[in-house]
Amino acid sequence: MIYNEEQKTISFKAKYSDGTEFANDKEREARVLLTFSGKIDKDQIKGTVTKLDAYTHEPREEPELAVIPKSDGEGRVPASFEEWDNSHSHPIPKW
Repeated sequence: MIYNEEQKTISFKAKYSDGTEFANDKEREARVLLTFSGKIDKDQIKGTVTKLDAYTHEPREEPELAVIPKSDGEGRVPASFEEWDNSHSHPIPKW
């Protein structure tokens, strides 16, 4: 993740599995590279989400606009990555 406090911008990359797919008549894990690039305002984060095929780096779909409203502070935030990771029933891919 890259956060520029002066310009109020944020960007990050993530990777995840999206089930399985067939390629060359063989089944394999469907791997996705997700990128986000946006700007932080006083009441929201607004930016572009792009999803690429992790094998070919070709777009899986058209980039889309994402708007994340400011939280009211009511939700609980995990204290660490490990706590967050353990709170999910599906493990994070290790590829």
